[in-house]
Order: sequence, then structure tokens, then C-alpha cells
Amino acid sequence: PAAGGVGAQLHGAGGNGRISAAKYNGTQVAVKELYSTMGGRQYEGDRSTSFAEFSREFEALRLLRHPHIIQLFGASIAPSVDARGLSRHFIVTELAHESLADRLARPEPVDKATAERYALEIASAGAFIHSRQMIHFDLKPQNVLLDIFGTVKICDLGISQLIKPST
Repeated sequence: PAAGGVGAQLHGAGGNGRISAAKYNGTQVAVKELYSTMGGRQYEGDRSTSFAEFSREFEALRLLRHPHIIQLFGASIAPSVDARGLSRHFIVTELAHESLADRLARPEPVDKATAERYALEIASAGAFIHSRQMIHFDLKPQNVLLDIFGTVKICDLGISQLIKPST
């Protein structure tokens, strides 16, 4: 079966993995399969990610419960490896409708009130991330998702970093 279980459908792909839409306990979810290996890096063309990046994204999403940050449902590392020695890493989150980049690419413009709401929701999520001593490091329209109601959901925290307090 496809990533995410029986009936999963490819929803998109990015630099570090691919996203499939699937059902989990009757709920539509996104299953992000990361291109990675347990012991180092896996390369698929120019795409690569490390186990540390998988762990960092999982831990960031686990710590960041906020209405404008994509909700984590779970993560898994497939217990077996393929013939190349590659493990499969999955992060399961709520399923978003589209990215802000996709919305902005449509011919109809975003009205002023909606643009202001997007800005406030992005700022709210960013302030929350910073209040948890973290920096996103990759905030861009492709990593700002919109649910079916048009609510902002920040995603892709794989390169986020904890801020070390100065002494």
C-alpha cells in the first residue's frame, strides 16, 4: 500500500519528503514520509534528510500545541529496512486543504480582511513558537497551510532550533 496505509493518496511532495492523505481512526490525516535512514542520510535525487531532522520535527510538533500550528497525531519508524538499508519515517498530522503559496497563486485575489487574518494567525503562531524558545527557520508560503475553513496552520519544523538561553 501507499505511504499512510490502504487507500492513501499522494497529496504533495517537498524537499524532505512526500505527503499522502489517508484515514486514521475515521479521520482524514496527512502522512509525511521523510526521506531518511537511521544511520545517516538517504539521497533521492537532491532530497535528503537525517534521522536528527526527523526527530527534531517530531519533537517540535509534540511541544507546540497551538491552533495555528499543524496538529501532530503521531510518528513512526518502520521496523524493517529495504534492500538499500533505508528505514521509513512517518509523521502523522491533521490534513490541510492547501498551502498559502497555492492560495496566492490562484487568479482571484485574497481580500484585505482575509489577508489581515492570515497575517495575525501567522504572527500568533510565530509568537507561540518563540515563547517556547524555538525558531522555525523556514517560514514561507509553502510552509503556511490553510485548513478547509481557511485557518492558518504552520508546518514543516524539521530545521527548527531551540534557542539556548544566554548566561
